[in-house]
Amino acid sequence: MKKKTFILFVTSSLVLILLVFLFIKLRKKNEPEEVHEIVTNGSYDILVYNSDSSFSETFNKISDEYSNASGIVVAFSDKNTDLLGDFGNNAPDIFMIKNFSEFRSQQQYGNIFDFSNATEKTFREVVDRIPENLRLKSHEVNNCGIPLTIRGFGLAVNQSVLASIFGEDAYKNVINDLMVCSYDDFKKFVENIKFSSVSLNGHEYSLDKVAVSKLESIFSFHIETSFEHLLNNALCESYNSSSDLLVAKDSSGISGKISKWMRMIDLLSAHSNPSRGSYFVDKQINSRENAIENFAKGKSLFLVSEDIDYEDIKKIDIETSKNLIFIPLKAPFESDTSNSKITVYCPYYLVINNKSSKINIAQDFLTWLISSPVSSKLLVEKLGFIPYNYEVENIENSLGRSSLSYFRSGSTLNPVFQGANKNWVNDISQYFKKIYLPLKSWNENYCKTFENYCIKRWVNG
Repeated sequence: MKKKTFILFVTSSLVLILLVFLFIKLRKKNEPEEVHEIVTNGSYDILVYNSDSSFSETFNKISDEYSNASGIVVAFSDKNTDLLGDFGNNAPDIFMIKNFSEFRSQQQYGNIFDFSNATEKTFREVVDRIPENLRLKSHEVNNCGIPLTIRGFGLAVNQSVLASIFGEDAYKNVINDLMVCSYDDFKKFVENIKFSSVSLNGHEYSLDKVAVSKLESIFSFHIETSFEHLLNNALCESYNSSSDLLVAKDSSGISGKISKWMRMIDLLSAHSNPSRGSYFVDKQINSRENAIENFAKGKSLFLVSEDIDYEDIKKIDIETSKNLIFIPLKAPFESDTSNSKITVYCPYYLVINNKSSKINIAQDFLTWLISSPVSSKLLVEKLGFIPYNYEVENIENSLGRSSLSYFRSGSTLNPVFQGANKNWVNDISQYFKKIYLPLKSWNENYCKTFENYCIKRWVNG
């Protein structure tokens, strides 16, 4: 009897263990696996935190190229969270900064290496050549990040469409005038393009009414457009740099600027398809995807755009993608200087960890990264990056070429928006989309009330 009981006990125990094992296995199978790239200590010479996992494959190729050239092993480790806290174990020697919140956080923890303290001569020479308006800086640090790419923001236009409207002999002159014309001139251009001629900078241009009739709207202006990029020309009228905005103690700088900026938005949203109203704020109707498709198919003349839109335009119409160029956004500011410039900024910086014991090696790697044709070619061809020191003619992205051309000529707005408090930007953008963009018609009072709201809700950096 005891023997039977013992056998029954053992059998039950084995069955129970088997059931538990199967339960755990099935649970693991049904749960999504978290992907973590593990870098073993001692298997590399320097460690780099990459906070955009889509870059991993290219960064690993860059690492291989550098290892072959120098014998130094660079490990890129995906860090998918914003760098808003201090580094724990396995701290990097270099890390990526994608926004000023990360920059401020790491500066507070003392993790930002100031390039003025550079010990390597070649590195110092390279970083001293970084253009002023591309430098990652604050009032405490003047230069501390290697810019991986630039991005431009403005009004994209298909030169082929302009040629069909104004003729092969005249369209290039039209583009030149559009690049530098005032807000008033541009407004008249938008409103009068349905007539037999338009005037820009005192030049009269005849147009083909049949070609114009193919346009469903003047602008493609989708509701997903970056609000902070749109706001940048107004912020540039108010502050000299992102650093100045970052430390601004009150909202006096934006007084009188936001209301004029709203007249710019009024012109864009009143002449887009869908135009301002309930459809305009509907993400299903006025999506980025739909706006890009309408523009790529020649249904609109301008697209409120970043140069990264090029790839999606190319998927829809290759010929359109080859003929793109930027013109600046136009607003009735008193200075009028912003109307001949586009916003150009850097979305990704590599920064040296000030607490690293391998700062010298990190400087050598970043010197190679920013100056080597090998690394530049990988960044351009694999990631679509546009290094500020790259040859314009070697860039396939036509909007990227346009951005770089504006940048080289000095016709760019500083990315002041990068110093804006995110909570403030989110607050006023949501309010703007909820209260004003659903309204078909605006008056001057709306412009003033929104500016007052921006001032009242002001939060400094």
